[in-house]
Amino acid sequence: MAEGTRTLEQVAERLYELPLEEFTAARDDTVKQLRADGDRDVAAEVKRLRKPNRVAWALNRARRREPDKVQRLIAAGAQLQQAQRQLVSAGERGLLRSAVAEERELVGEVVALAERELAEGGHPATPTEQRKLYSTLHAAAVDAQVRDALAAGRLQADHEIGDLGLASTGLADAGPAPAADRGDPAPASAEPAPSTKPAAGRASAAAERKARQVAKKVERAKDRRRRLDQKLKDSGRALAQAEREAAQAAAAVERANAALKRAQQDSTDAASEVEELEAELAAAREETVR
Repeated sequence: MAEGTRTLEQVAERLYELPLEEFTAARDDTVKQLRADGDRDVAAEVKRLRKPNRVAWALNRARRREPDKVQRLIAAGAQLQQAQRQLVSAGERGLLRSAVAEERELVGEVVALAERELAEGGHPATPTEQRKLYSTLHAAAVDAQVRDALAAGRLQADHEIGDLGLASTGLADAGPAPAADRGDPAPASAEPAPSTKPAAGRASAAAERKARQVAKKVERAKDRRRRLDQKLKDSGRALAQAEREAAQAAAAVERANAALKRAQQDSTDAASEVEELEAELAAAREETVR
């Protein structure tokens, strides 16, 4: 298929699966080819495609490596949204705990995939990049644009989750549904019933505050876990480095000992040779005197 006959989706799919350092040149070459083929509209759209940062690139690669796992994560994010809405509207905690656990487990698995992509690309994830991997995947649970970009493998940047850590959809109107319309219009002078709406509003506000507090606790716990995980990784790398250095030092000692023994033997052999030559020289001199 000629480049000029490709759609924006096809071009984007090809560009976002390339090694990161090849993206810009490939995009610009594609734009030139599309213009030459007369596809100026598509060329303009392709020109606007942004090179992903390393975090986004790694997650795009993870999606291509194991799309089923990423799709499971997206589904888990949808379940988490539903559980959050139920917590706000009905105080249901059991579903939220289960949804949080499943989403957290899948986030960890996809982060591990992305970290492997970064390491294989010669750029092991820094602590900051690890935090951004987690925050972007959590954001995909509550942000439709992030979720769609992840599903397509076309993330361009990392993302942060909102202050609540919850989806905004459904929170503002999560109170009890109004009573069914009986078909009788209310009199124009009728006062609104004071008993239900204020109470429902207070209950919804209290539920939102509670959800906010729980979400913050969850994020703090996740941050602490990430810090401890990083500390464990750093300690493991330090131990491995120390072991390598110890092994290298031991090998150097062995080589030095072997060299010393060879030098001692060579010195002994040289001394013997000198003695023999001196004896031969003395005998030659005596023969000359005679």
